[in-house]
Amino acid sequence: MEPKTRHPLLNWTRTELWFFFIFFFLFHFVQDIQYLNHPDIFPQNRNTVLYSFIGDLYTVIPYALYYKLLTPLLLRKKIVRFTLLLILGIFAFDWYNRLMDWCVANASFLPDQVRGFGARGLKDLRIFGRQSVLLTLQRLLCVTALAYWKQSRDQQDHLNYLRQEQLRLQLDNLKAQLQPHFFFNTLNNIYSLAVKNSAATAGTIAQLSDLMRYVLNHTSDKLVSLKGETGFLGNYIALERIRHRDPEQVRFHVQGNTEGLMIPPLLFLPFVENAFKHGLETGTDSFAEILVIYADGQLTLHVKNSYGSSPDLTGYKGGLGISNARQRLELIYPAQHEISISDSNGIFSVTLNIQLRPE
Repeated sequence: MEPKTRHPLLNWTRTELWFFFIFFFLFHFVQDIQYLNHPDIFPQNRNTVLYSFIGDLYTVIPYALYYKLLTPLLLRKKIVRFTLLLILGIFAFDWYNRLMDWCVANASFLPDQVRGFGARGLKDLRIFGRQSVLLTLQRLLCVTALAYWKQSRDQQDHLNYLRQEQLRLQLDNLKAQLQPHFFFNTLNNIYSLAVKNSAATAGTIAQLSDLMRYVLNHTSDKLVSLKGETGFLGNYIALERIRHRDPEQVRFHVQGNTEGLMIPPLLFLPFVENAFKHGLETGTDSFAEILVIYADGQLTLHVKNSYGSSPDLTGYKGGLGISNARQRLELIYPAQHEISISDSNGIFSVTLNIQLRPE
């Protein structure tokens, strides 16, 4: 069952309440006090201030009704209905003012002079004789401006919400694409060991189990500790080292104090995967080197590997893994990261720099 929504007349924000209080009470009260202290400007006394305050207290109700019931029609471009109801409301407002004067004239607890003001108003039989046209227009315009401002702010809040939702869904989608990309590569490694009847197969499966546990437990997190992420990379690289001709040629180092640093899960994995994809099968001197450094507020991932004839740059520009990593970096660290790619003398390198501070 959908939750019941409150009636517009009962649904007030703090900003709206403050506006009506300041505009209809505080502003006019200060104005009346000013006149009271300057009788040469306009003759006032405490009873006239009290009568004016009662008038403000009464008239705030029709303007509140106008704000909650009529301005929505104007905002929805229902001009004809809005105009007809506004004209009807203006006539009703004239009689509402007469009702106020009748209540004041018959309120025995009020001072005689205040009751006299009410009785005098009842004797004025002119249509709209009890309301100032300029004051009414001023109040209508200000209340209408509040309605337009509120609509603009609500639209901006809704737009920000949609952007956040789009960002969240996009990141979830990128993570969902990343996970099978990783597992296919890792399972191929295990398959190669099984075909060779390697004794390392069982241990490799155990390592894969640890990797899967990390992925299942942490990829739903927005951020993970850099220490945990580098531990994950260490396990992954250990799996890749198994199938290398010379395991010592696969190097992984972490430098700097990584305590308190948080990054998105599996952010570095596509860059590391590509190093092994393009670097392990290129000959007896092939190598892969992964270095993670944190210093002076900057986190650096440096990946370097050998290659054969020419590096396949597709993965670094439009392939699934690297393309997803680039998109995640743009979404999470806009203007806070930089990727540089170079290749020379059979060595391909990627450097990723992220401006990062401890949480």
